[in-house]
Amino acid sequence: MHNCDVTLDKVIEIGDRLLPINTQGEGKGCHTDMLRRIDAQLMAMLTHHSKVLVVRVDIHLQQDATPSDNAVISHYIRKMRKWAQKKYKVKRLGFAWCRELCKSKKIHYHVFVMIDGNVTQDHRTITAKSMRLAKSYQHLGYDYVPEYLDDCFHMVEVGDKIAYNTVFRHMSYLAKERTKDKKHLAKRGKNYSTSRISNSPKRDVSEVFDSADNNITTYFDKPQRKPPKQPPTDNNGLTSTDDYLKKIADKKMHEQRLAESKQRTIEVNNLLDSMCRQDLSQGQDTSKLNIEF
Repeated sequence: MHNCDVTLDKVIEIGDRLLPINTQGEGKGCHTDMLRRIDAQLMAMLTHHSKVLVVRVDIHLQQDATPSDNAVISHYIRKMRKWAQKKYKVKRLGFAWCRELCKSKKIHYHVFVMIDGNVTQDHRTITAKSMRLAKSYQHLGYDYVPEYLDDCFHMVEVGDKIAYNTVFRHMSYLAKERTKDKKHLAKRGKNYSTSRISNSPKRDVSEVFDSADNNITTYFDKPQRKPPKQPPTDNNGLTSTDDYLKKIADKKMHEQRLAESKQRTIEVNNLLDSMCRQDLSQGQDTSKLNIEF
């Protein structure tokens, strides 16, 4: 089990940055060790990538599964890394997770998966893969992975401190002191952990955010979804989408006219050929025929 300090504050200072945390009211603290680990992995990912997709996955174990170790989560992380490397050709996949014991006495894990946001912006592929893993390896103790979770993904970009605050506060749930499994774990077992991704030598952590933003603790209660970009309009009020559709329609009309013209030419040639054959069979001179079309 971890032995570390617990904070009841709603803000924690890590390095020279202030970050909001979800202590969920008076007397409900968070482990500072886990908070620092979460921040370290998020920052490490942002030193490697200009934006990071963070996806929450819940893994429920079977009712009678009370392992003293975390073999299931180790198996899950190993399989997800192998899958992501093959599907997205990524070199790193970040994780932060915690193990909890709910009121029904079932063990479950909350996991946040961190991946390069430039290679995928679709959280559903990660959720779907997690669901397939749970279904395929139930003999290891998996029960199921929910398909739908509220506010289950974030996209955070370098320089966006408010988006970072929002995802960090959401992930701080992993560090909460309550509901951890203190009953079944072995003495040296872990109730939470993270990946161990190192910072990139190409971007220092001090470059991830403007120093003037370090004290910003503002966050959104829910991840902000960017509205779809509106295509630029021209002087006639047409968008690039309108132009594209108009070009397709014009192209189809042009192709149709060419096909009709070709068909008329074939029909006229057939008619001329038929007339010539008929005149020749009757011994008439066709050299002076003047046919317009």
